[in-house]
Amino acid sequence: MKRTITTSGRGSVGAAPDSLRLNVTVASTAPSVSDALDTVASGVTALGEVAREYVGADDIASHGLNVYPSYDREGSQNGYRASHSLILACDDLAKAGQLIPAVGALMDLVTIDGMDLAVSEPEPLQAQARARAFADARAKADELAALAGVTVRGVRHIVEGGAIAPSPVRQAFKAMDSMPIEAGTQDITAALTVTWQIEN
Repeated sequence: MKRTITTSGRGSVGAAPDSLRLNVTVASTAPSVSDALDTVASGVTALGEVAREYVGADDIASHGLNVYPSYDREGSQNGYRASHSLILACDDLAKAGQLIPAVGALMDLVTIDGMDLAVSEPEPLQAQARARAFADARAKADELAALAGVTVRGVRHIVEGGAIAPSPVRQAFKAMDSMPIEAGTQDITAALTVTWQIEN
């Protein structure tokens, strides 16, 4: 039976995000389902017109539609609430900074739920992170092998682990030309578990 040792390695590469995903919801409460949906549809149309000034049509994607009864504080049904969630993707952070207040100006109907910054092409960075993770695992294997008086001869196995805003807010967005976005740095990471063959 061949003898082995198993080590884990981690690697990371820092990169500045260059793209943004803005999560938004268009919602309305109305006496009937059809009225709620009609208002939401109008809101989505208005949102699309604004968003297309900053992103392409392919960068606007629906990802959720909900309709459910609405209740007052006493628990009595007072209508229906419809909501339509969308993701606006922007690969230009300067334009994204202009997109945010433009969308915010629609806040009678549109809620900004949050944003995600990302690296648009992470694959080369992931490859670098894997290489660093492998080197980390190998260094640990060599250290353990030296302590045990054996030599690492090769790899046997690798596993990779790896609410509607009030009018004052809307007016504030209308008066804003751009929202500063601090991209910072994101770590692209990789984790590997490697089983090594050892010999005396």
